[in-house]
Amino acid sequence: MEFLRDREAFSQLANKAGLNTRDNWYEIDNSADDEAIIYVYSEIGYFGATAEEFVAELKDVTAPKITVRINSLGGSIFETIGIFNALRSHPAQITTQVDAVAASAASVIVQAGDNRVMLDNSEMMIHEAHGIAVGATAADMREMAGILDNQTTKIAEIYAKRKGDGRTKAHFLALMRAGASNMGTWFSAKETVSEGLADEVVTPKTKTDNKVEEPVETSTTPTDFADLFNTDPEDFEWSPPKETLV
Repeated sequence: MEFLRDREAFSQLANKAGLNTRDNWYEIDNSADDEAIIYVYSEIGYFGATAEEFVAELKDVTAPKITVRINSLGGSIFETIGIFNALRSHPAQITTQVDAVAASAASVIVQAGDNRVMLDNSEMMIHEAHGIAVGATAADMREMAGILDNQTTKIAEIYAKRKGDGRTKAHFLALMRAGASNMGTWFSAKETVSEGLADEVVTPKTKTDNKVEEPVETSTTPTDFADLFNTDPEDFEWSPPKETLV
């Protein structure tokens, strides 16, 4: 989860460094009448598409179901909060599905789902808000520190609220600050469900899961063992044993 203290100043630095603006980090497939699919398959926000654009497109979705498929290492926390609130307030039934990884800010988008799904072998990671500050005085840096503390607390509250069993935000703050360098905690799919950050683990079906095996043909003619035992030994062709070298 990253917040830029001064987006315009940082943008100017990025332009001087020759960095191009990002492509869209999401795609909305609204072609079906019954379900829309949203793909969040990149870093969220930054200098590409914004939450404002995302919300504007989301308003055009009239399907009764929306599946948000996620494979993202995170991104801008303010953009993420805008997306989270837009999804939570949309009238459709929302399913959030982690296809591979939902780290940092992407883990917050997962919490917007009415049903939160972890595909088998997917992962989630939560940590404190990170940031970059560009300012002239120490007061700017202190302000940035306060903003990061507030955002970290806000995210922990979202996790705790979705858990729904009275587990406090302090529990999630500890997980967000875990590790020797306070880099947060990684969860397997099952661990994510255990922590209340998702509802179920689903194993994707393969093309062979529903394949019906064709029956193997077998002979239905019974063997007449009487004929076998009544065979004249003279009718057999005999050959001398082969020499075996030891």
